[in-house]
Amino acid sequence: MKNHAIKMCYSLILMAVIAVYLVGCTSKDVTPATTPTAQESQSFAANSEPTVLNSTELPETTATTEPMHFEETISDDFRVDAQVLNYPADGMAGIYTATPKTFTKEEIQALVSFCGNSIVSNEEWDDGNMINYQGECEKGYTIYHLWMPDGINTHPYSEFNYYNFQTYKTYLDYLIYTDEEAYLYNKKYTTGWMFTEPKDFSFATSQEAEEEVRKALDTLGLHDLALLRTLYVDHDTMAETGELLATDESFAPIGGEAQENNGFILRDDWSEKDDAYVFSFGIPVSGIPMSYRFEEGDTATYCGTSIVVWYTQSGILSLWVSTPWTVEDEETLPAPIISPQVALDAAKEKYIYDLAKKDKCIEEIRLEYHYFRDRDRWLLKPVWAVATSFAVEGVDDRYYDHMNIDALTGMEL
Repeated sequence: MKNHAIKMCYSLILMAVIAVYLVGCTSKDVTPATTPTAQESQSFAANSEPTVLNSTELPETTATTEPMHFEETISDDFRVDAQVLNYPADGMAGIYTATPKTFTKEEIQALVSFCGNSIVSNEEWDDGNMINYQGECEKGYTIYHLWMPDGINTHPYSEFNYYNFQTYKTYLDYLIYTDEEAYLYNKKYTTGWMFTEPKDFSFATSQEAEEEVRKALDTLGLHDLALLRTLYVDHDTMAETGELLATDESFAPIGGEAQENNGFILRDDWSEKDDAYVFSFGIPVSGIPMSYRFEEGDTATYCGTSIVVWYTQSGILSLWVSTPWTVEDEETLPAPIISPQVALDAAKEKYIYDLAKKDKCIEEIRLEYHYFRDRDRWLLKPVWAVATSFAVEGVDDRYYDHMNIDALTGMEL
């Protein structure tokens, strides 16, 4: 993965008005420099060394009767070093109905007002397939909302942005964090791992900042969210990050002549006033978050849910919501789900004879909720997502492949 590809990916996250958003969901992952073969096309670039993935900051729900970590050497080319995440204490999970969420003008106005801002101009258009609403606010902020109504051949998609681009871009250029998927599976080409040490800044403690952010999200109808991750973006580490971006070959441009600072536009005046918190949230279903991953299937694309907010001494700097859902009624009562061991065994059986993937390592067994179409409605079902990292011959990067298993039936999806 090289510099211009990274910058393009991160810019797409912010510039939702670019046409790619207008034709459907787009992967926000950082991809490797060499395109993998078709067999690996649904996999994700990762660290150059396989590592156990970080757990989320969710309440402890681990059942004591099931192991929460598996370690095993299956062959010279296949091993297990896997965490189990989000396993419910009672080993039970249900099915729920849900509706893709869009945001009303009243909700958007409520958010802007909560942030002490006001909309000075706006426009809206509807071409029958999608609805766009965007506007300019005081204090240099922009709002943008895209809603693609659900239909027979379309995929439900909603996106909302509220941000001060001029200020946020200075952080965006440092490749810190776009969403949880990129953070977990593309650490080699991002820098968010440098900001994980908890700390409180002078303008607010992390708890105070989180409370304010949750109040802001409440105005959009996003309540009781699951906190996936907090990053603590301090000015001293920002200076260190700039040095890394400027000197590490992982961030160098592809081909051509070397560029100063690897082509990055870096600042040398970071100060305490630039300190920021980054909060990443998920939508919980009975305490278990919905998937945040993007996956292309044979007939449909799965767009994960992401809610990311940057908070500084001036308040909310950037608020981004992608593919939100409103969880509704319990369709079926909670029932026993297959154990992590059963999910692991299924993944072992699938990958053990996959000779195209080299140096395979099962690293994570995560319970999450996925949405599924059920005629004219949507259901949320529990799914075991088993993450396996692997290498491809002739490529330096590692990739991730996810095996999705229906947690109630044990069938691969």
